[in-house]
Amino acid sequence: MKLLSFFSTLCLTALVTFQLAAAPIMIDDFSEPAATVFSETAPVGTFPIVIADTGLATTNVIGGSRDVTIDFVAAPGPGDNINGSYGSAFGNQFSMFTGGVNASTLDLFSDANVAGLSADLSSQAGIALDFDIFDAAAIGTVFTLNIDDGSGISSSMQTALLAGPQTFDFLFSDFAGLDTSTIDSIHLTASVPANGDIRLLNIQTIENVPEPASVAIWALLGICISVGTWKLRRK
Repeated sequence: MKLLSFFSTLCLTALVTFQLAAAPIMIDDFSEPAATVFSETAPVGTFPIVIADTGLATTNVIGGSRDVTIDFVAAPGPGDNINGSYGSAFGNQFSMFTGGVNASTLDLFSDANVAGLSADLSSQAGIALDFDIFDAAAIGTVFTLNIDDGSGISSSMQTALLAGPQTFDFLFSDFAGLDTSTIDSIHLTASVPANGDIRLLNIQTIENVPEPASVAIWALLGICISVGTWKLRRK
């Protein structure tokens, strides 16, 4: 009986630990507002394109707000154009298609409409950008992720080396001195080469990779299930 009681305690501990494992946190799923379209062509168009989205569900966009700024790296000339869309009407995706001879920039900024996110991301390993469209012209796109923890801004950069669907993982361990328990703002900048077309599905955090102790917990849960099944069969 003592052995059975000890084994039951172990199973309960494993189950509680498993339930406390942190799931990914959505930073932006681009489902809100329902339909946003931007389209500008130089020299008729006005650049930069600036969009301020507020009053969004915090389950869809961290902090409930999003500031979007789209521009050209150099002064746009005839034929330079940027077109795109986002929102639930467009499949919960952020699309940006460019044309002309100039590189373009995309800024996505979240800070709870100036109030500060006050987000605790300490249970997470990083932030991932998930693309399903990334054409050959977009190779060389430089992503910079700036995260403010209230005491300073830490940055990390990545460069796209391939075309096609892909995910860019920004691990918090690459951000010098970042306190992930007090995130005030998240600022993504992308510098896209001329004629680059991209479509971003979502931005969300990365789950921590299970450590050896976590793997042991999974194994223990498996044993618990097996023993439970065996006991039921004996009855």
